[in-house]
Amino acid sequence: MMTRDATLVGARATDQYEAYLSVNQLYLEAVAAEYVEGDLVLVHDYELMLLPAMLRSRFPEISCGYFCNCPFPSTEFYRMLPAREALLRGALGADLVSFNHFDYVRHFLNACMRVLGLESLPSRLEYNGRLVTVSICPAGIAPEAFEVNTDSELSVAVRGRADQMRAGPFRHRKVLLSLDALDMSKGIPQRLLALEALLEFRPEWRGRAILVLAARDRGRVVDAQLRKAVDGLVGHVNGRFGRADYCPVHYLKHTLTRVEKLALYSLADVALVASVREGINLSAMEFVAVQNAFAECERRYDPGVLVYSEFAGCATSFEDGALVVNPHDTDGVAQSLHAALTMTSTTKQVRHHKLARYVNTYTAELWSNRLVKELRQAREKAAAYEQLLPLDVAQLRSFYERSRRRLLVFEYDGTLAPHASLPQLAQPPPALAATLAQLCADPHNTVYVLSGRSPSDLDEWLGSSCPRLGLVAEMGFRLKRAPRCALPSDVNPGVDTTWVVEVAPILESFTRQTPGSFLEANGSCVTWHYRDADPDFGDAQAKNLILHLEVVAENRPVKCSMSATKRQISLQPARVSKGRALRSAVGVDMDAYDLVFVVGGEADEDVFELFEGSSHSFTVSVGRHLSRASFFLDDEEVLPTLQTLAAVSNLSIAPNPASFLTSNTSFATAPDSPAAP
Repeated sequence: MMTRDATLVGARATDQYEAYLSVNQLYLEAVAAEYVEGDLVLVHDYELMLLPAMLRSRFPEISCGYFCNCPFPSTEFYRMLPAREALLRGALGADLVSFNHFDYVRHFLNACMRVLGLESLPSRLEYNGRLVTVSICPAGIAPEAFEVNTDSELSVAVRGRADQMRAGPFRHRKVLLSLDALDMSKGIPQRLLALEALLEFRPEWRGRAILVLAARDRGRVVDAQLRKAVDGLVGHVNGRFGRADYCPVHYLKHTLTRVEKLALYSLADVALVASVREGINLSAMEFVAVQNAFAECERRYDPGVLVYSEFAGCATSFEDGALVVNPHDTDGVAQSLHAALTMTSTTKQVRHHKLARYVNTYTAELWSNRLVKELRQAREKAAAYEQLLPLDVAQLRSFYERSRRRLLVFEYDGTLAPHASLPQLAQPPPALAATLAQLCADPHNTVYVLSGRSPSDLDEWLGSSCPRLGLVAEMGFRLKRAPRCALPSDVNPGVDTTWVVEVAPILESFTRQTPGSFLEANGSCVTWHYRDADPDFGDAQAKNLILHLEVVAENRPVKCSMSATKRQISLQPARVSKGRALRSAVGVDMDAYDLVFVVGGEADEDVFELFEGSSHSFTVSVGRHLSRASFFLDDEEVLPTLQTLAAVSNLSIAPNPASFLTSNTSFATAPDSPAAP
């Protein structure tokens, strides 16, 4: 029986997804019929989550944005969806993915990381060879649409309707207004329960406070259970507290006219929003705008109060003006309603002013302008990202064969060897050591390996098998020069490392609090690794740690950097870098090489910058991302490319013991060259 039921549920889910897919396909055809190259396309909300990828497949160069009005769920809930991967890949077809709130951005990025295995930064994702920008752009209303004056036809109609309501069932009573569609997310049962609690525990409001529940019923089958529950609660509250001359709940199911809606907004003493989950509640903003407009027009000094759910969008922005509540805490909402009804005029004015300032600032016009601007910028970033070309190994080999003085520079971690947290796990495979030895044996080559590892580790792993290999260790603090360079004399710049004592307790505390993390100290460089920590918790701890370290590092000679790919935070002396060390090692020979080949990762931009614009340089980033490099290689392509060059060297030189020159095998502190960038 359970198996059959599970099969039926799966079949229904499949049928629903097929219907969802077909609707998105219909929208694709509709957009394709109107689209002209250069147009901006904005896709809205979860109903069309597959559409951006469909558009990208049909029009590869399209400028497409996706704005999600509704909340994006946390990964614990999102991963339950059978179509979880398809939906994410659909949204990632856009250049810009935008949300109303930071929490939804965080949930989306976490879902991409856990479901698709993508590495992400706070404002962008790299997906399928493309750059996708992720942003926060809160929606708003047009406050000018609610401006009134004493002579306008709308103002006269609204005042007339409001006067009728005040003279009728609302006479001498405090009006609580709840205006939303009949929907599970709106928390309508919670509003009725809160009113019941208010009348039960605050009997002074019986006969004096009424709830106008305007819940537009769209007649959807999916709302049948909710409709029944709301009808039952309305009857229960009215039956318990109602009298011949008093009805606590006025339930309006029909669609209100504009005049009726504005009249209710204008006369309400309290607006209640009790959403259990909502992207943004525009009714609350409309209430504030109408109250503000009538307050200015009629010089009213007693504006209404907004009681607002903490699970609705903008709750954090409204918390200074509204009374923010947990809709599941019935007694707490009731207490907030009592506080709103008894609030002094001065407090009301102060709170209303803060709400009005937000509503008048974050308008629909600002939202649309920002969204279009961000979409254009996202497309420009994506185009720049796509200019990073895959390395043509055949072309590189051709240059290599013709050149006679070559500089080869390789980052170690993540380039020559996979990322590894523990030093003992980062040893080079035999094939890599053999390839580097072949490259170093070529007298036309000067070879450097860059790393944040300690000098002793690098010398043990590579120095013995490649005596002519130059090494830059500890992020550029230690340097072992290759013998072919014109070397300046060793200079100890007297780098200040006293900051290590100050940051050590912070780093040790975070290491204890983050299972799977550990510290690596290499003289001048301290690195906190969180690659083996829980992905979500590790990211959160890393961001907190960065904030702590930035406070300590302020006005001190230390720089702090975070690598999302390597999942580590590094601290090193401010004037120390791999690029500076390499420039100081190569010295006056920088322009004498007829081929420069540099392979590195996201932490090697200062090295790429040294050779930017050079016609005889091949700067290569491992993985496709925004970079100063000219080309990219996938990580599994790096060793085969080096082996191709090593094979050329083996063919072009005869074995000659004299070619294996012995280098200075000791590390020196890298000079702090004034010429270094």
